[in-house]
Amino acid sequence: MKFFGMTIIQAKATSSIAKYLMILSSFIVFFINDIVHIPYGIALAVGMSIGGWWGAHTVIHKGDLWVKRVFIIFTFLMALNLLYESFVS
Repeated sequence: MKFFGMTIIQAKATSSIAKYLMILSSFIVFFINDIVHIPYGIALAVGMSIGGWWGAHTVIHKGDLWVKRVFIIFTFLMALNLLYESFVS
């Protein structure tokens, strides 16, 4: 992001194009091979659409700094969880 001079929001929007192309190509391959479970796919698509809509509106209202802080907090929490899992197991 810093190399291209983008904010987190701009970088996420730019990566969405590639993400949708990968999703479409994966869906086509799985559909051709009859591996798609349509009811699960519909439920997943609805859930992801609602989450995406909510997330986009939250980011628009809260701003880039808020996204950075949330990202750092969740990254730190996941790192702590990985450390905990590696020592407990």
